[in-house]
Amino acid sequence: MPTSTTDLLSAVPDDWVEDVAALATAFSERYPEWRGTPAALNPTFTGSGDIGGADADFILDGCLWDIKTTKVPKGKSIWIHQLLGFALLDYDDQFGIDRVGLLFPRQDTVAQWPLPDLIETLSGRSDLDLPSLRQRFRAIIADSG
Repeated sequence: MPTSTTDLLSAVPDDWVEDVAALATAFSERYPEWRGTPAALNPTFTGSGDIGGADADFILDGCLWDIKTTKVPKGKSIWIHQLLGFALLDYDDQFGIDRVGLLFPRQDTVAQWPLPDLIETLSGRSDLDLPSLRQRFRAIIADSG
């Protein structure tokens, strides 16, 4: 068991460190406009405690981002549902989330959706508003606990 930071870092294989460094460099080069922009890293939401303490990857300029470092990305609907769930857990709109996105740094690809459009696409309804959905989501979680 590592007992210091040095011990911990020396336990990580060099190829892992190189991989993370390459991803970070590519990310920085791809999104220079994000440098210096305030971001909420690993944000938790008002409702996070209601489901065991969930936290997201980051929020930048109103967009809730989830980073996927998979080598072979496959369209997984659970990723979209997770983003929507995080947005709904922001019961009091602390973060002003108006978009959600998936970031695939290995493929240099992003996918981003305006939250109202995503809600309409997933529900098939155009009459749903985010504050009401958050209240309903909160009530469902409370009833299931």
